[in-house]
Amino acid sequence: MSGNAREIAEITQLVDLYYDGMALADEDKLRRAFHPDSFVVGNFDGNLEWASLDAFIDDVRSTAPENVSREDGNYHCDINAIDVTGDTAVAKVTNNYFGLWFTDYLGLLKLDGRWVIINKMFHHIVDHGAS
Repeated sequence: MSGNAREIAEITQLVDLYYDGMALADEDKLRRAFHPDSFVVGNFDGNLEWASLDAFIDDVRSTAPENVSREDGNYHCDINAIDVTGDTAVAKVTNNYFGLWFTDYLGLLKLDGRWVIINKMFHHIVDHGAS
């Protein structure tokens, strides 16, 4: 992790907000984590997905099961790396989204004194845990 301790702590809180928003299908948390003009991009099942924030939130709300909690076995997110340069940063995150594992690269920008996600690129880990 590169950056000062305060910046790393703020970004860690942002990643927690992001993952809570996804796992709990919480639109408010997702809107606080992402810049309104952000995009979510990645390949899933061989198809390129390129979604606006609104489309991403709609997808999360339609796929997340109800009554998820942090105690749920499918609720898992690790921050693998954070790299900060001035008012820009990237966070590499591995997470379990209801049995599907992903690596997310979150592009971050500090605007008006707070970090926001300006883009998310994801990779679906098809063989997570395979020997």
